[in-house]
Amino acid sequence: MRIFLSLLFFNSFFVSFSQEELSWKQNYSIDYIANSAWGIDAQGSLITSGKGVLTKIDSTGTVKFKQSIIHIGKASEIEPINSMKIIVFCENQQTFCSFDNTLTLTENCLDLANFGVQTVSNIAVSSLSDRIWILDQVNYRLLLMNLQTNYIVETGNLKGMLSLNQIDELKEMNNVFYVFDATKGIYSFDIYGSLMKHYEIKDATKFDAFGENLIVLRNNVLQVIDTETSLSKEYTLPIEGVLDFKMNSQYVYLQTVDKIFCFSINVEN
Repeated sequence: MRIFLSLLFFNSFFVSFSQEELSWKQNYSIDYIANSAWGIDAQGSLITSGKGVLTKIDSTGTVKFKQSIIHIGKASEIEPINSMKIIVFCENQQTFCSFDNTLTLTENCLDLANFGVQTVSNIAVSSLSDRIWILDQVNYRLLLMNLQTNYIVETGNLKGMLSLNQIDELKEMNNVFYVFDATKGIYSFDIYGSLMKHYEIKDATKFDAFGENLIVLRNNVLQVIDTETSLSKEYTLPIEGVLDFKMNSQYVYLQTVDKIFCFSINVEN
């Protein structure tokens, strides 16, 4: 059985369970400011928010753009919507702010209180154009917001469907929605809100979804899980103390307590 590792491995590599090693190449590293939000765009550029400054760094480590965001508040999440739009969510202010690919603020920030939503804790990009998922802490309401029309639709009540202790992350990939509770694992839902599967995963701290795979950070390894068969493979990370990770089809970013590292990966047979 083979797992398609579209997240880590370039050019649609298929990697079998018999292959044991990955070759990690460090491209660059930067200092990480504690408790600051960061993300990566479709081109593999890193976007950070430390010290109230939004900074875009390309895959070679070159700073391309900088923009002060002190006036909008502290960034909680950075979510690239597409190649031209970046959403910065400020949880304390309960606002969304849109920036273009040069980090220019393109419009006034949206105050979620104006839409009857006041306790948003998590967001996630939707595969639908210009839409973003919003988790309202009131009964874990799951909302889908159209960023063009600002229209919000309630799609489900996660508290009513699941006995969750907490919700740590949300992701959508290929019309499947994933909810991560670090104490219980990952739950997947179809586009109609029906529960598809529960992946019981111990000691997980972060996760992502790529193609038909779930990627889980646990005990300094990345565990790749085939969502159809639940078979999995673990890959040891090249550095210790990884607290968070993000990736696209070309680069893997690993965050420790004080650094963010950019890596490229090759498969060794």
